[in-house]
Amino acid sequence: MDIMLRSSISVTRDAAVLAFLWMLLAGQSPSRAAAADSVLEGLDPQTTPVSVLRSRIERETTQVVQILSVEGKVAVHRSLSRFLEWAQAYCQGDARCLRTRYFNYLADIPSAVYRVGRWTVYNTGVYSLEWADENLQGMDPDRAFTWDLQLTWPRVDAKENPLQGHVPLAESAYGALGDRVHKVMDDWSREGWSRVLDVHLEGVNDCYVSASISGSTYTGGAHPYEDFSTFNWNVKAKRALQNTDVFRTDTDWMSKILELYRRRLQASGADLPEWELSSDGMNSLFTNGFVITDTGLRFVQHEGATRNETVPAIDLSWQDLAPWLVPGAVCSMPPKAILIE
Repeated sequence: MDIMLRSSISVTRDAAVLAFLWMLLAGQSPSRAAAADSVLEGLDPQTTPVSVLRSRIERETTQVVQILSVEGKVAVHRSLSRFLEWAQAYCQGDARCLRTRYFNYLADIPSAVYRVGRWTVYNTGVYSLEWADENLQGMDPDRAFTWDLQLTWPRVDAKENPLQGHVPLAESAYGALGDRVHKVMDDWSREGWSRVLDVHLEGVNDCYVSASISGSTYTGGAHPYEDFSTFNWNVKAKRALQNTDVFRTDTDWMSKILELYRRRLQASGADLPEWELSSDGMNSLFTNGFVITDTGLRFVQHEGATRNETVPAIDLSWQDLAPWLVPGAVCSMPPKAILIE
């Protein structure tokens, strides 16, 4: 393949991917954003040598996994090896392309190990690369030579729950989350040139498993298309969460909770259009906009109606929600737990 041709075709796509990265960084909590800034300090995505970025990746990865079990450390390093192989294959020796990929990976390292309730979670990556032939290229002379997929997948760093004797992430929930993500990934090579997905666990306990699924699809142009959804699982019932599992049917719970959420959102200083704050604009929050944590409901941060709007995450505690909850909705949590390494 002609490296110069490969480079010129990939410039716009790499710029779009970098723009998506900065959108994610802008939406992070202050602590996560500060950690990413610290890792990237002194580095320039346009000029820093590829070898320097790779050494920094290996150093920061070794540091962030120190708290993990041996199995967790091995899994993260194996995932890193897959990424490095994928990046080399994708970029085909193009230093600018490698810098973009390495820079993006570095920015995510500080948030690659995190806590969810009493559990430690770490991210691993799934990478795929499909090469197009000349006939397919003839469909669009401006498109890239490859389709690529990047998936960030969470794993709980414990073999069992020491209090209940159950696996921390119930097998039914883990399988259902995998099925959900597979559906999101379905036909990714037909829908765009590049597909990026990030699965982030938001809540894991003996009653519920919740995750947010954010991603982007690049089909050409200056910006990728972003998408967002949530996953909520009823562990005891071994099925997707239903609103009636949590809220009383004899109350006007939806309008009351939306009213409370609207007040909290406005108090946060978020500048959103009037429609976004209306009942019609918020109805989707109860299908793809909230997760369950140990402390209550979290309306998860995501993009607003336009690219420049970011809706902040808003937490409503179980106490806030008490008037509308069914008996047993609040998962009883032990006061203290010890993780198995």
